[in-house]
Parts: sequence; C-alpha cells; structure tokens
Amino acid sequence: MALISAEVALRIYNPFQARIKGDKIILPVYFHYNFELKNTKNLDKVVKHTKNSLGFRGEEEPEKPEKYLTIIAVGGSTTENFIITDGKTWPAILGVKLRESFDHVWINNAGLDGHSTFGHAVLMEDYIVKIKPKVVLFLVGANDVWLKETANGFDRGLKRGLTLDLSSIKAFLRTAGNYSEVFALAYNLYRFSKKIQYPHTDLSDSWLEKVRTLDIPKNQETNVINKEFKEFNEKYKRGYSLRLKKLIKISKENSIQPVLITQPALYGNATDAITKINLGSIKVGNGRNGNVAWRRLELFNNVTREIGSEKKVLVIDLANEMPKSSRYFYDTIHYNNEGARKVAEIIDKNLQPFLRNKYGEYTKLFN
Repeated sequence: MALISAEVALRIYNPFQARIKGDKIILPVYFHYNFELKNTKNLDKVVKHTKNSLGFRGEEEPEKPEKYLTIIAVGGSTTENFIITDGKTWPAILGVKLRESFDHVWINNAGLDGHSTFGHAVLMEDYIVKIKPKVVLFLVGANDVWLKETANGFDRGLKRGLTLDLSSIKAFLRTAGNYSEVFALAYNLYRFSKKIQYPHTDLSDSWLEKVRTLDIPKNQETNVINKEFKEFNEKYKRGYSLRLKKLIKISKENSIQPVLITQPALYGNATDAITKINLGSIKVGNGRNGNVAWRRLELFNNVTREIGSEKKVLVIDLANEMPKSSRYFYDTIHYNNEGARKVAEIIDKNLQPFLRNKYGEYTKLFN
C-alpha cells in the first residue's frame, strides 16, 4: 500500500528534478538556473543558465532549419559548462566565431553533466535525429573514464526496452524505472550516491595550490600505468570503441556529419605555468596521481583518434592542443570563462576548413 501510495503521489506531483527516467533522458525544457558563485575571478559571480524549448542551451531552432548550417554539441559537463553563464560557454562562443565566416549558422549546446557515450547514444536516438542537424560535435571520454564496466558493458548498457534486467540492483532499478516513478527515483538516488566527487569546490585563483598531491615512486608508477593499460584492454576498449562507432552510425544513417573531439585535462606530465605546480603529482581519483590519470584518459582519447581515422570522421585533438594551464581551468577538468574561449578557438580553427569543404554554400562571399 505504501509503494502504491508513493507511486500515485509521484505521478501527481514529482518534486525531484531528474534528467533520467529508466532508459530515457528527460530534458529540462524552458528551465532557468540562476545562482551566485563566490571567491572567483575566472567565472561570473552571477550565473544565468537557460534551457530553450528543446532542452538545450542556445537560441531557439530557426523556422526553416534546412536553410541553416545547423550544429549541435554533445558531451558531458565539459560541454554543458553548467556554471558558465549563457553566451560564454564554448559552443556559444564557437557559434559567434563561425558566424564571422558563414551565413545562417545555428548552434545549440546539448551537453549534459555526467553523461558518457551511453547517454549520448540515447540522446541521439530520442532527440537529436529528430532535429536533423547537419553536424554534431561529440566531446567524449571524460565520463567514460570513470565507468565501472565489464567486458560486455556495451551490450548490457545499451539494451533498451527490456522488461526487467535482473543482472544487478542497478540494472533492475534502471529498467523498472521505465514503468514506475518510485523505481525511477530510487535509480536516480542510487546514481547520485555513486557520483564521483571532484577533489575540491574552491573556485578561487589559488584552488590548484590546495589540491592534494600523491607521490608514487617511479617504478611503482610504471606498474600502476601497466595495470591501467591491461584493465583498459580487458574491460573498456571494446565497449568504448563500439559506442563511438554507434554514435557515428546513428549520425550517418540520419545524414548528420559527426565530429569527434578528444578530452583535455589539467593533469599529466607538465608544469602549470601559473603556479609552477607539477601536474603529474597532484591527486586525481583514488590511487592515481596526475601522470597515471592522464595516461588513463589518453587510452580513451587514443581510441577516439583511431575510430575517427578508421571511419573517416574528423577528429579535433583538443586533448593535445589545449594548454595545461590553470589559467583555463577551475578544476582539473572543467574550463573557466577564459578556458571556454580557448576551447572554442581551438575547435573553430580545426572545424572551419571541414565546414568550408562540406558546406561551402554557407561560406560568406568575402571569405
């Protein structure tokens, strides 16, 4: 009776905002987030984050989209840029840059905080293929790195529409959530409880100086990296490769040009030019320093590069081109305002030749 009462109550009014219900993504249409940030010079103190009628960030879709060079950016938090105010995210700035060289450009930001390539495929199938943009930019890898995946994770994770999946508690809650508000809420609470917490919430200029270090002797570091490489090949590579191929397949079957973008980070074998801190020794996750974490991320980036080459898809290697400087980041992976401008600049430089070649009819005459 309690379960039935809770189900009825949640169907009448559900006060819990969630972007996932079972196997489905629920986009927050016409939603406005307004909040204040303290102790920061590299982000706006008052942030306005707006979702349009599509549930994305950006201008409304034009009346005759077929006459426009339509572009949608897909990714996780490094695409959504949640705490960067409207108009200052990298997709928004990229749109401004593209309009300098192309006529009739429409770009929207479909990034969703926490989403991996599993979620990107669902978003493509349920929403984006209906919009039929000419180009989709996939900034991928950041959240796939932290997934707990088995060798058949691709198959299980993308099997949608199952009656009930009893292989695990998580799988049961996810599939039961397709039919029940109670189980959908339980699944989201479970996901929230497992969400990886970033190492700090300090947005001040000195945030990097407060990040803990993890010194691993060189011989041990090599052993850890070799272990990561082995685990990646056994558990992650196949699934990640298949998911990227699925994104490309969905795109091309719907006459959409996919573009893959590798994921940068503020850790690895480098020294921060601002603080002079060794970015290889900072602590990133459990048991990993910056060097180990970067090598792990690069395993995923390498697959992105390889799949792009294999499928003849443009790959923008943001991971290599983005400077490892705290000037551009407010934590080890997310960009501040200046970082978003830098990301847009790098993507614009690599994307424009592709667009001129593929969609030359939109190029402004003076170019």
